[in-house]
Amino acid sequence: DYFLSSTKMERSDSKKYYTENLIMIDRLPMYYYPPVIDKNFSKKELGIDHKGTLYGCLQSLFKLHPDFDEIITKIVNKDKNSKILMIEQKNGRWNKILQDRWSKKYPVLLNKVQFIRRLSVNEFVSLTNCCDVLLDPFHFGSGNSFHESTLHGTPTVSLIGEFMRSRVVYGAYQQMKIDHAPVTKNYDEYINLAVDLALDKKKNLALREKLKLASQKYLYRDKESVVQFETFLEATLSSFNKN
Repeated sequence: DYFLSSTKMERSDSKKYYTENLIMIDRLPMYYYPPVIDKNFSKKELGIDHKGTLYGCLQSLFKLHPDFDEIITKIVNKDKNSKILMIEQKNGRWNKILQDRWSKKYPVLLNKVQFIRRLSVNEFVSLTNCCDVLLDPFHFGSGNSFHESTLHGTPTVSLIGEFMRSRVVYGAYQQMKIDHAPVTKNYDEYINLAVDLALDKKKNLALREKLKLASQKYLYRDKESVVQFETFLEATLSSFNKN
């Protein structure tokens, strides 16, 4: 009957995409506990020996649309001393699908992408901290991993998409009240901003500190989202009872 979402993630005309009655609260519809971390793992402990720039695309591999291949290729070509980190799939099927795809059109990625073994939450959050920049894939973006990464404040560069599934990072930045957040409107902006943020250490560090503070204040344990969800449920139940 209903689909609960947020004005921060949906477009003004998003109702046309839903068969359910779209309900939009003005918070991200979640109460998110920050990850509990008892150790920061080093690059060496995580199996990383690259000394240059590290871009992380730490998503489930099925999210990586072919449109994204060209973009990450342009990023590593622009930042020559770089690698992109990805998380390998348990059975390796998607690793092979991607590598076969890249070998036909973007062979540079075969050497520029390093697949990291499956990690614990503690290790994963440490990995986000090891990255200079995180890359939000097109069409189906980050969600849980973005929330985990803000514990250390690693900036995620995102492209504002058409559908909610690609606008979660954009919505989170809005809720966090981040001015000039690293969200972009086209592919060229995405490439240039990712490389700029990775190479400009001063700008990168300043944004990290801002994101760490904002996540604690506005993103984690957001009681207002619970209150608004309760209000929706109570109003809906009341209308059913009247009928």
